[in-house]
Amino acid sequence: MTINKADKTHKQIVLKLLDDFRTECHRIINPEKKIVSTTAQENGGQLFEKMVDSPTSAIFLAEDSGKYIGVATVNALPQFRYGRYIAEVEEMFVYPEHQGKGVAIELLNTVEKWAKEHTMSYIRLESGNELARAHGFYEKAGFRHYAKAYEKHIK
Repeated sequence: MTINKADKTHKQIVLKLLDDFRTECHRIINPEKKIVSTTAQENGGQLFEKMVDSPTSAIFLAEDSGKYIGVATVNALPQFRYGRYIAEVEEMFVYPEHQGKGVAIELLNTVEKWAKEHTMSYIRLESGNELARAHGFYEKAGFRHYAKAYEKHIK
């Protein structure tokens, strides 16, 4: 297994992985609805182009035997009051059949290395309330639960 930084040639691979991630989240949260996500492929193309070329973002892909099995996206998030940036993992996903095999920890290790190279002092991420297995993984990987997140949709 290898972890590599995505480039423009990985666009469709990344967008499909992100849709598969959302589909899996929907399956865990509400299994009877059988929602299949296509929002990344429908809406994420332009943002992918900007993110993949940005010095303040990175997309990492896990590959095994020629198959892409996981993804992590990370952005530098400014904290003005401290005069620094932190690394924020926006998306992280490993296909269920590859979970428990060290793929996710390798993705996180790569994110951590990237953050250190960009002089960031810590990594932050959010995880849906219903994703208990992910929470256990993050805690085992050294993350601590520190806050509640809120959102408000505006149009």
